[in-house]
Amino acid sequence: MASDAERAARLRGAIQRDPVGFVTNVLGFPAWSAQRSILESVRDNPRTAVRSCHGTGKTAIAARVVLWFLAAFANSRVVTTAPIFDQVRYLLWPEIHVGVSKAPPGLYPTPLDTRLEISKDWFAVGLTSREPENFAGHHAPHLLFVGDEASGIPEPVYVAAEGFQTAEGGRVLLIGNPTQTNGLFYRAFHSERAAWHQI
Repeated sequence: MASDAERAARLRGAIQRDPVGFVTNVLGFPAWSAQRSILESVRDNPRTAVRSCHGTGKTAIAARVVLWFLAAFANSRVVTTAPIFDQVRYLLWPEIHVGVSKAPPGLYPTPLDTRLEISKDWFAVGLTSREPENFAGHHAPHLLFVGDEASGIPEPVYVAAEGFQTAEGGRVLLIGNPTQTNGLFYRAFHSERAAWHQI
C-alpha cells in the first residue's frame, strides 16, 4: 500500500504533466486557447514571453500559473512583480485570491495580501519592482518568476532575478503589452529570442 508521501508525489506528478487540466478541472478556470498555450509553455520551457493586448485575460492566467506551479512542485517558490506595486496588489494578487477561493478546500491556505505560504520554504509572494535586491537570493529546486505587464519592469529586477535560472526547475513567465522598444521583454522577441519561447 502506498504511503501518503507516495500518493502526494504521484498526484503532483499528474499536476505537473497536465497544467491545463488542473486549471480547468481543479481551479474551475475555463482557459481559452492562448491561455492553455501559456500553461503548456511554462510547463515545457524555462523562459516564456507573452505579448498581448488589453482585456485578454493575461493577468488571470498568470495567477493560475502561480497556483499550478505551487500545486505541482513541493517546496517551490514563486516570485511575482509588475512595474508598480499597485499592479501587484490590486490586479495580479486579487486574481490569485480568486483562484484560491475556487480551489477545493485545503488545497491552499488562505493567502495574505501578497503572500501565499504553504510552508516556510514553499510559497508565492508579490514584490515591488522598486527594490531589485528583493529578487536576489531565492533558492529552491523549483523557482518561478512571473513578471506581469513585463514591458515596464525595470531592468535591474531582471538582473537580480537571473539567479532563478540556475535552479534545475527554474521558470520565467513574462507577460504584457509590448509598450516599449527596450528592456528584457522587448529583447525576448528580438535579439534574445532564441532563449525564449514566445506566444
